[in-house]
Amino acid sequence: MREAIAEAETAIADDPNNARAIAMASYYRMFLGHPEVGVAGQETALRLSPHDPMVPIWQVHLCYLYNHLAQWEQSIEWCEKALANNIKERREALAALAAASAWAGHDSEAKKAVAELRKVDPDFTAQTLAGQHLSDDPTFAIQRNRVIEGLRKAGMPEE
Repeated sequence: MREAIAEAETAIADDPNNARAIAMASYYRMFLGHPEVGVAGQETALRLSPHDPMVPIWQVHLCYLYNHLAQWEQSIEWCEKALANNIKERREALAALAAASAWAGHDSEAKKAVAELRKVDPDFTAQTLAGQHLSDDPTFAIQRNRVIEGLRKAGMPEE
């Protein structure tokens, strides 16, 4: 992760308006326990390149970044924007939407997101996300566990 950030930062040094490098360098910081940096970077990328083909992915990134910050309503907003773009990352956006909706107390929306997610990927469970090792950072682990608990609250099967 640190190597990817370093490479992206090199690209940014060469071109301070490189929206893709800004988006990636900032998003990867979530895995190091700094999702707030990711939000700022995604917003900068969207401002610099609003018609970039990567916009839907940056929107999904914002879903997860806001989930990690426990800013549920903002996560919901970005998940819905991403889903409106018919993204390939539909599974990821629906998982983030389900967790955020559950934590925000939008129970029917959370259950609806789980049902849609199970249509997209019938094998997806809370363990699907819990079983992915993405970072050793303790802050990231705490934030991620909160997202997984949100999936459980939304009605996602454990296994």
